[in-house]
Amino acid sequence: MSDHTSPSSGYVIESRLQLASALCEAAEIEHNLMCLYLYAMFSLKRSEAEGVSSSELEAIARWRRSITSVALEEMTHLTLVGNLMSSIGASAHFMRPNFPSSPGFYPANIVIELAPFDMSTLDHFIFLERPRSQEIADGATFKPAKQYTRVAPAGRLMPSSGDYQTVGALYESIRQAFEDLCSKSGEQLIFGGSKAQQIGPLDSPLPGLRLVTSKDVTGEGVLDKIADVVNRLIGSMYLFVGISTGIVAWLFLGNIVGFDKTPWPLLLTLLNLPQLSIMISLQVSANRAQAASDARAMADHATLVALHELAKKQVQILDGQNEVLDILRRAVVRGDPKGA
Repeated sequence: MSDHTSPSSGYVIESRLQLASALCEAAEIEHNLMCLYLYAMFSLKRSEAEGVSSSELEAIARWRRSITSVALEEMTHLTLVGNLMSSIGASAHFMRPNFPSSPGFYPANIVIELAPFDMSTLDHFIFLERPRSQEIADGATFKPAKQYTRVAPAGRLMPSSGDYQTVGALYESIRQAFEDLCSKSGEQLIFGGSKAQQIGPLDSPLPGLRLVTSKDVTGEGVLDKIADVVNRLIGSMYLFVGISTGIVAWLFLGNIVGFDKTPWPLLLTLLNLPQLSIMISLQVSANRAQAASDARAMADHATLVALHELAKKQVQILDGQNEVLDILRRAVVRGDPKGA
């Protein structure tokens, strides 16, 4: 077997089984980070009775929104990892070790433990999310319980976890593995999972949302229906071309044959043919604008459905975390951040 070790990590991925194992670890990392953010968010004060001023509460509310937003991003990352696992025929992974994580589950420098929000916790979040190119110190209160190095030998059949300095380095190893395995075995063999198991395509309409176009705002009476028919007829480009061609032909033939080119009774009856032609062209323009409005309505409808689907999937993920959140709340009440 060729060595598929990423240059930025010690992770060896030489088979689809080892790739699935690496994706499991990535899912656990995202799951753990989400819980760390949520625990820190729940530890923030919520009223002046807790010893803070109204202006401080406003700042805390901004912090809460920011932390919640990051936690939602971690949920999205977890979903994307689940999609990748489904794409190769594996099952989405939602298991994780208890807090604090014991040595060996992850590299020694990745400390996974619950902590209330403070400057050290903020430094820890920045350290965990740092780019590989930047040297950033971890929070002062987050020290590895033990120093060790995880080694993943090449040429093994079973998965073996290697070391990596950052979460980004783990994903770089996974990306490189996808490229190498597809090049070696072909995409059809690697991506053998069912697309139906992945979150993404719209599969249900938005309840209560109805697409409204010009067809839905027409009247139902007899006169309304006649008006609609006349509107479509007058606004027809075929009628416009026919009338315009007739005017030109009438004037041309009048000069050749010599008959009256301006028969007033006829013109009075038709209310001036040139004016009628202009009126038809205006109605054609109105119909085209109406068609464009209908197209925008359909696009807006599709956008709303997509936003609804995204929100629905995020709510489903949030519902799946209810048990975890209950444990976190009980731990906060007990004053034991490491007891979850």
